[in-house]
Amino acid sequence: MKSATATIVLMLVGLIGMTTAQNPNPLHVYFESGDTMEQITDHGVTVTATLKEVGKENWLWVYISNNSNDAVNVFPASITVHQNLPKDEALRMKTERELQRGSGHRVFWGQVIAGVGAGLSRNISRATTKDAYGNSYTTTVNTPDYEAQARWLALADRQVQREQAITDFHRREWLRANTLFPGSAYAGRLIFVRDKKFASGFVRVSVDARNYEFPFPPPQSARPPDSAPALPSIGSVSTSAELSGMTTSAAPSGSAIEPGTIPTAAAQTAGVLGASGTNWEQGGVRGVEILGIAPDNAAEVSGLHTGDVITDVNGRKIRSTQDLASVLVQNGPGSRISVGYMFKSNLGWMPKETVVVLTK
Repeated sequence: MKSATATIVLMLVGLIGMTTAQNPNPLHVYFESGDTMEQITDHGVTVTATLKEVGKENWLWVYISNNSNDAVNVFPASITVHQNLPKDEALRMKTERELQRGSGHRVFWGQVIAGVGAGLSRNISRATTKDAYGNSYTTTVNTPDYEAQARWLALADRQVQREQAITDFHRREWLRANTLFPGSAYAGRLIFVRDKKFASGFVRVSVDARNYEFPFPPPQSARPPDSAPALPSIGSVSTSAELSGMTTSAAPSGSAIEPGTIPTAAAQTAGVLGASGTNWEQGGVRGVEILGIAPDNAAEVSGLHTGDVITDVNGRKIRSTQDLASVLVQNGPGSRISVGYMFKSNLGWMPKETVVVLTK
């Protein structure tokens, strides 16, 4: 019996050793602005995932960096979200067409037009007069309050533009099929629909034949990575050279119109602009739209504002956040850079230029 027991114990120890050996890629967990970032590296391919609840949807951001010697294929269809609690089910991924149909310009504007005249305030006036025989009578005049309608339609127009901005954001940030060649990275977002609040589950990302599985919420035993990860910007393919001078991008915001931030330069000699933004494109023109500006910082002092679109720096075209970050890396604190940008006026987009003195 002792021999049999010893054999069983040895077999269990052996199995545990095999399990440990077969799991050489531990799950790393860190946090950015309260958002959970989970990361796994396998055969030189690093996948980072973060899952966030937005209404009755789960928004999933996936960052993939290929530091291996082989090209890998990334397909949105190979990425799944499974809910264990409160209901065991695989969540359905929304399609791009659904997103565009739900927040499209014409659909929203049609709803606005249908509501004109309904529920708007009206001007009601009464006048009492007398006829030739001395009899008095009251006349009621009921006319629309055209000023109120104008104010309401102006508000609706702003809402239309916001819906269009959300549509553009979805189109720009949506994760699409991509082949990542050695030394490149890519990131995008997917949306999954659920019936009940997501309590626990997992995300599975398949890159070629390898599966990366991320439990949400993560186990408390998971530790942060050894160094701050360099994450690619959402919606575009980056190279290792572009990522080398950056720290992590900011974690996804809960607001639908704040897709990300301009990566910050990691080099100690790099100047700071003090603005957050995202890739922007309209009518074939590209740039970086400013989403936020830190108070008393270089961007604010130079006269830049939220909503402005940076198009060039020191004569160099800026088409993405990577372009902007690479320029900042080359200019230290105190450097004066010429920034060309566009601002929205009553006549449409207008060009302008300013000088920015970068800070520490």
